[in-house]
Amino acid sequence: MNQLIREDNEVLNKTITYSYDGGGNITSKKEYGYTTEVLGDVIKNYDYGYDDDNWKDKLGLYDKSGTQVVSYTYDSWGKPFPEVKYENMSISRM
Repeated sequence: MNQLIREDNEVLNKTITYSYDGGGNITSKKEYGYTTEVLGDVIKNYDYGYDDDNWKDKLGLYDKSGTQVVSYTYDSWGKPFPEVKYENMSISRM
């Protein structure tokens, strides 16, 4: 599907890997110390899920226990609103 699976970013001093489901939706992002070789220990791990009964593609970010920590709000056409919910806080984009 021509999707990014690894990013070796010397400027940010990190290597990031991405995983996707069969539909091409991102399921995880893992950050490591920068390397162009074999990966070391994971520094940060992000798990994504899709939990909307109508659209089946409503993105959310989940912590290690499976609790949703970031959610996005969508209009009736599936377009994201410029507001994100993060750990009981509302963050608006301009």
